[in-house]
Amino acid sequence: MKYTKTAFVLLILCTMGLWFQSCKTAETAAKEKTAEVQPQDKKAAAQKTEPQKVMEKSPEDEEYSRSTSALSGTAVTFDEFQRDKTTILAIIQDLDKSMKNRDYGLWRSYLTPESISYWSNKFNLQVIATKLPKKGLTLRTLGDYFSHVFIPSRMDRKVSEIRYISPTDVKAVEVDGNKDIIYYEFEKINGRWLVKLPIL
Repeated sequence: MKYTKTAFVLLILCTMGLWFQSCKTAETAAKEKTAEVQPQDKKAAAQKTEPQKVMEKSPEDEEYSRSTSALSGTAVTFDEFQRDKTTILAIIQDLDKSMKNRDYGLWRSYLTPESISYWSNKFNLQVIATKLPKKGLTLRTLGDYFSHVFIPSRMDRKVSEIRYISPTDVKAVEVDGNKDIIYYEFEKINGRWLVKLPIL
C-alpha cells in the first residue's frame, strides 16, 4: 500500500493526536481521583493532629474523687458525700465551741460509746499521760483527757475535707498541699456521725 507524502504526514499527526488525547484523558482522570481523595485525606489528617479534648473536672468532682478514692465502686454517691461532709463539718464547729467554752458535756455527747469506755479506763489515761509534752500530769477521768489531750491537739485546726475509709468510717482532714493532716475520725452509728477517739 503506497502513501503519498501528505497522507503519511496526516497519518502521523492523527496517531500523535490520539496518543496525546489518551495521555490527557489519563492525566485528567488521575487529577479527578486525587481531588476526590484529597478532602478525605485532609479531614483524616486534621483529625489525627487535632488534640483530644479532655473533660475537666469541677473542684467539687475532684474533691469527691479524693474523698472516696479508698472505696471500691460507687459505695458513696456524690449526694451522700455532700450530705456527710456538711454534717461532719457542722459537728466539728460544735466541737470547736466545746473546746473554746471548755464544755465537756457537749464534747462528750459527740463521742462513740467505745471511745468513752476506752478513755475512761485509768490505765489508758496513765499511759497517755506519759506521752504528753507537759510532764508530771496525772489524768484520772475522761474530763482530764478532754482538757489535756483533746483540746491542745485540735484547738483552732482548719478542717476542710473528709476521707472515707468505709461508708460508715470517715477521717476529717486539713489539706496541706498533697498531704492530709488528720484531726478527727468519725464513725456512723445508728445513722449518726460520732467522734472516734484514737486508741493507744
